[in-house]
Parts: sequence; structure tokens; C-alpha cells
Amino acid sequence: MDQLTGYDASFLYLETPTHYHQGCGVIILDTSTMPGGYRFDTVRTWLAERIREIPTYTEKAFDPWYNLGHPFWVKDQSFDLDRHVHRVVIPAPGTEEQLAQACSAIASTPLDQRYPLWTITIMEGLADGNVAVLIKRHNASLDGVRGNSQLGQLCGTAATEYAVVRDAGVARPAAIALAGARTMVRKPVNLGRMIAEAVRARRHRDVPPLPAGVPAPMSAPRTSFNTTLTPNRNLAWASLPMDEVLDVKRRLGVKLNDVMLALTATVMRQYLLSRHELPDRPLRAFVPVSVHDKPGQHGRNRTTGLLTSLQTRTEDPVQRAREIAVITDAAKRHAEALGPGRIHDWFDFSARYWGLLFRCYSRLRLADRHRVMQNLVLSNIGGRHENLFFAGARVAAFYPFGAPLDGGALFMTVASHDDRLNIGLIACPEIVPRLGDLVAGFPVALRELSAALDAAAATAE
Repeated sequence: MDQLTGYDASFLYLETPTHYHQGCGVIILDTSTMPGGYRFDTVRTWLAERIREIPTYTEKAFDPWYNLGHPFWVKDQSFDLDRHVHRVVIPAPGTEEQLAQACSAIASTPLDQRYPLWTITIMEGLADGNVAVLIKRHNASLDGVRGNSQLGQLCGTAATEYAVVRDAGVARPAAIALAGARTMVRKPVNLGRMIAEAVRARRHRDVPPLPAGVPAPMSAPRTSFNTTLTPNRNLAWASLPMDEVLDVKRRLGVKLNDVMLALTATVMRQYLLSRHELPDRPLRAFVPVSVHDKPGQHGRNRTTGLLTSLQTRTEDPVQRAREIAVITDAAKRHAEALGPGRIHDWFDFSARYWGLLFRCYSRLRLADRHRVMQNLVLSNIGGRHENLFFAGARVAAFYPFGAPLDGGALFMTVASHDDRLNIGLIACPEIVPRLGDLVAGFPVALRELSAALDAAAATAE
């Protein structure tokens, strides 16, 4: 049995009736490559065979009353595939908008923590004859990097080191009770160690100061989407040509993530200007950062993050992109200097207590009353460039979605697939009602930035 770290377990503890810690992925399948053609029974049989080879699909987070520590991953002895694999038929004419509505409804329901934390919904009836698949996984079991790796594992390619998880054993009550007791006994010692480390760091000034230009915590302006979540979710997605994005990256001399932040800044600037809501201060974005390759990291969620500015008060798109790149680079170096270990240690100690506090926080809508941490989240989970096949059907497209937070009801996720860069947006329909219009701004923003670079080059000549 593997015990969840405090950071992993916090995604279970922090759930509320409106706040679900789950990620989604929409896969579009080209069924013309399936031997014998598409049939749901064929897909179900294939899934039954595949998940037997991937331990995370048959394990659950087990937290009995006698456990004084965090839950354990154990094998679900009563695993039922039909509890997790579902079939939906999109009504005619089967448009992309109807598909998005169906996916939004599924994303609006939390996963049942009594069972393995995933569902797969096969969605038929699309106008082009393709089939969509919505995969929903809980954040306690994986982060974006691991989820991306496990998608490749599910679709028949070799598992990367991030996807490999050993087979969970059956629940052993005595071992769970003993491990939980050890956790409780160690808590005062660990607390004393963490306090001593914090005092020592402050005394020796080991905590680096915030670089100039990098946003301070809780300094974001409030917008209409910085509010408490509702139970409902809406999804929308867009796709950009990877060669055009890489061309802009090369001409700007920045990283790919900087280009995505610049495009996001343009989209949000235009959206807020159209609503007469553009704040006097620049929007702030929280950017998750993978620390899978850093030593000393444990658990399945190995992320930290940084806060950067979207420079939405700068009018020129090229200048805005370069300002964002400079600020983000400084924020990244500052985050690396701080290191991810301290926050994970505090989660190990206090995750259960935070769960109780967060349920009160959400119920009392406190996110509407204090200063804003960030305006939105932008997560880049990387990509897969090789051919992927789901039950023999070629994966034609993949759109990822994260988990919105109270106080920040807009979450953007980016992943590359073949020659496309795909963007998934998730929000609450009561807060951002026309999410499709918002995501449609990304191709426009890319064209605008490319044209501005052309104009700047012509002026320089």
C-alpha cells in the first residue's frame, strides 16, 4: 500500500459541493482506423483489457475511521468497470457546440471518492462521424504531467517514468492503523522542525526578496470571474497551428509558455474591454510548474507555481509579450530559489485541517471579500507528438481542462498534439457565460501578434 502525501490528500480534503479537484481531457477519435469499424462493445472490451495493465485505474483512496494519517491507495476489491465507463449519444445534428455542452454537464459532477477516481465517457453521434471520449481523473491521483504520460500509456505507447505506478495492494487494517499512529506521533516533531527551519531561513535571510516587476501575492485586481464557484462547469476549446506559434516564439526570442501567456493577455484584454471591465492594474496569472525532475520530491502531484503579470495595460502586443517574458523569467528564478519542499511539508502536517477550514471558506463565500490572489490559472502540461490510438481509433485531437478555484473561476490548460497546440478553458457558466466566444479569441490573438512582429520588422528595415 502507498500512503498519499499531504499534498496529494489535500485535493480530497479540499472538495466542497461547488469545488471539484478533477481534471478532464476531451479526445477526438478518428474511427476510420478501427478494424471492423466502430462499436461501443469493442471499445469497452479494449478498455477492460487495458486498465488491467495500469494500476491507477483499479485503486481507490482508502481512509477508514481508524486511520489517523492520510489515506492509502488500495486495490478496489469490488471494482466494476460499468461504474466508470459510460456511453452518451449526442443528439442530431451533433455539432461541436452540442459536444461541449455534453462535456460540460459531465464536468459538473464530482467523482465519487468511495471508488477509483476516474470515469471515461464515450460520446457518439458527432456530425463528422468521429467519436469523442471524455476522461475525468481526480487531482489526488495525478498532476498534469503524470496525466499526460498516462494518456500515452492508455493509448498503447510505452509508459514514461511519470506514468509508472506500482500495483496497489489490498487494504491491511493493522498496517494502516499503525502507519496513522506513527504519523500522529511525528507531527509535533515535524512541526518543530518546520518552525525552526523557517526561523533559521529568516534569520540568515535565506528567503530571496521578490524581484522587481514580479507581482506580490494577493495583488491582483478583482474582475467578474474572481468570485466563488457555482456547482456548474462549462468547457470550450480552440486549436492553433504549432508552426505558427513556434515562428512567433522564435521571432520574439522567448519560451513557448511566454507566447501562450502573451496570447492569453490579448484575449483577456479584449474580453474585458468589450465588457468595459479592464482593470487599472494588470491581470495576474498563476502558472503551475512541474518539479518531477527535482530531487527529494514525493507523491503523485509534483508541482509548484509562480505568479506573473499579463501586462494587460500595455497596448502594443509585441511590447506586452516581451514584458511578460521578462517578468515571468524573474518569477521562475525566484520560485526555484524558494524551492518546492517547504509548502509540501506544511501540507503533510496540516492538510486535514485546511480541508475543514476550506469548506467554511467556500460556504461563507469568503473569496468575494478578500484581496485577489490571481485572476486566472494557465497550465501547460506539455504534449505528445507520436501517433496515439484508442481501441484502434487514431487520436485526432486532445483538449485538456483543469480545475477552477474559488476566487478564480477561469482555468486555461495547454497541450500540444501532433502539429497543433490545443487550449482548453473551463469556468462556471453563471460567471463566464459565453466561454466559446472567449476561447475563439486565441487564433485572432496569434494573428495579431504575428502581424505586429511583421510591422516591427518592416519598420526596423
